[in-house]
Amino acid sequence: MTILHLSSNIKFGGSEQQLIYLVEATEKKGIENYIFCFDTSILLEYKEKIRGEIIAVPKRKAYNPSLLKALKETVIEKNIDIIHIHNGKFVLTYMLADLLYNLPCQCIFSKKDMSTSSSMLSKVKYNYKGIAKVTCVTEAIKERFKDLLYSKNHHKLMVLRDGLNPTELQVHKEVDIYESFNIRKNCIIIGNVANHVNAKDLTTFVNTIDYLVNTLNIQNIHALQIGRFTDFTSTLQGQVKANNLEKFITFTGFIKDGYKYTSQFDVFLMSSQSEGLPLSILESFYYKVPVVSTNVGGIPEAITHNETGLLSEAKDFKNLAMNIKRLMDDDTLRSKITQKAYDLLLENFTSEVMADKTIKLYKSLNPKNQ
Repeated sequence: MTILHLSSNIKFGGSEQQLIYLVEATEKKGIENYIFCFDTSILLEYKEKIRGEIIAVPKRKAYNPSLLKALKETVIEKNIDIIHIHNGKFVLTYMLADLLYNLPCQCIFSKKDMSTSSSMLSKVKYNYKGIAKVTCVTEAIKERFKDLLYSKNHHKLMVLRDGLNPTELQVHKEVDIYESFNIRKNCIIIGNVANHVNAKDLTTFVNTIDYLVNTLNIQNIHALQIGRFTDFTSTLQGQVKANNLEKFITFTGFIKDGYKYTSQFDVFLMSSQSEGLPLSILESFYYKVPVVSTNVGGIPEAITHNETGLLSEAKDFKNLAMNIKRLMDDDTLRSKITQKAYDLLLENFTSEVMADKTIKLYKSLNPKNQ
């Protein structure tokens, strides 16, 4: 079976990492994969790592005739059985190309995050008849996406969870996190991996560290925040300075394969106010790093409070801080949480599990398998 994956993102994020994991895992099970993306995509930097041919085209508007033609020609030339769209921007491209050329294959769209647009165009493209299934990585995303679909199309929705490849996440002991970021020795490291965008609510992340340091007077900690800088970064840096936290918080900016530091975190702190199910939480599960997180989006579908992690309500930095302190003070709780989270990961959130379920979906839609 031959699959064409459409990825419109230019920068690297969780969606791109999941695409790499999916292509790798399904290729081992006999699926032939192609990735259709723009020639400015970060995916090209991972070309040697990706098990599948990359077809890079010039960046164009979603409705550009040359882009529509390129998609049609790729489908015909590569004899594609299923188109799998991984970002919403390419849904319009697919719809227009199908209307214009009557593409001879089925289509799946994967919804990865909680963001939605209720514009008329969004409703038109997401309800397009050519989209056979919409996979959502969490139940929360599935429920929210229903608002964009006409009731007659609700049957197209299904949950298909992300997964990671445990063999890829070997502990990088050669990288010393203390030396790399000039962190005081013996500090407890509170880590976070998230780009500086509104959904991640890094203001609450800083407020949590501020409460630990300046209210609870816990001085032997250091917060390491890994993620792409944006226009919001200067505000965060100002917040750190205003609270005299310069020696307690480090913003590293984007780091390729940033997970190589996760194994050295003592606690993973997620402060998001809107979320799907972050890959960084699953990586923490694998490394047996306890997770303290806000109770938003799809996160409670992986974290059960006091079982596989500790949860607080969005923006409740005091409770987040107290949950971190609980883990610092209770080794038994820490051990229980990390083991249960690790077991949950291996049972439900690996790339092999994801690949098996995805291939089952592909086969159910492919006329050759009817």
